[in-house]
Amino acid sequence: APIISIINPQQGVTVTEQGRLKYAVDAIDNVEVSSVNTQLVYDFNNDGVIANSDIISQNFSLIPPYNGEFVLPKLQQLNQHESETAQLQVRVIASDGAANTATDSTGILLRANSSPDINNIILLDTRGIALDNQQSVTVGRDFIANVHASDLESGVESVTLYRSVNNDTIESYEEAGLSGTAPFTFEQSSRDLSVGDTIYFRAKAIDTYGKESNFSSAFAFTVMADQPPEVYIVQPSQQQSFAISGEPIDVFVRVKDDLGVFGIDRVR
Repeated sequence: APIISIINPQQGVTVTEQGRLKYAVDAIDNVEVSSVNTQLVYDFNNDGVIANSDIISQNFSLIPPYNGEFVLPKLQQLNQHESETAQLQVRVIASDGAANTATDSTGILLRANSSPDINNIILLDTRGIALDNQQSVTVGRDFIANVHASDLESGVESVTLYRSVNNDTIESYEEAGLSGTAPFTFEQSSRDLSVGDTIYFRAKAIDTYGKESNFSSAFAFTVMADQPPEVYIVQPSQQQSFAISGEPIDVFVRVKDDLGVFGIDRVR
């Protein structure tokens, strides 16, 4: 009979529902291996016997390499509506030309797909640079809300941003946009708000398996009054520059405004 070696997956490895499981099998025979049947199985009635009805998926290979992959099921497909895990097997049946067969298997633990997380919401200017003050935004400016989202298993498919003003009850939030591309950014404005208002943002994320997160915690930003710009003379530097009478002087000025670069009208 053939001799089977399951290279991948290793015994007891943990995998996530709806993911993909790659397998690699080595099978040898003193004459010839005619076929290798690799199966993903689950003992539905828990009787310790694998029946045809317990086979979730299977692949046949006639020639090496005996490699492939399975799409893993949802726990609900295994009648596991409350459990967070289920024990599966990768079972391999190898046959030779004389109808001799050998069987080997390895156990894997299927776990539930966890929801994606909203880690942070930060504010950027319209150039994509983070605002200096992440607790407030100036009245009358355009800005970008950047949602940081992550997923343990598969990655984030999309993020939806929700916005409310002066009210943090869930019912008060309105959808502010949907982004399907990282970094998940949303154009926003404080032009319609007043000094002292508070903007609240929450977000939801959906992973590539379609699992949606709950509402994130609220991220609050206070609307502040427009402040005068700040001006710094970079060149000439104080007490370190000299000029010859009658020669032009180069003056370089750095200007900073809480409305961003578009808040600077002119420098004189």
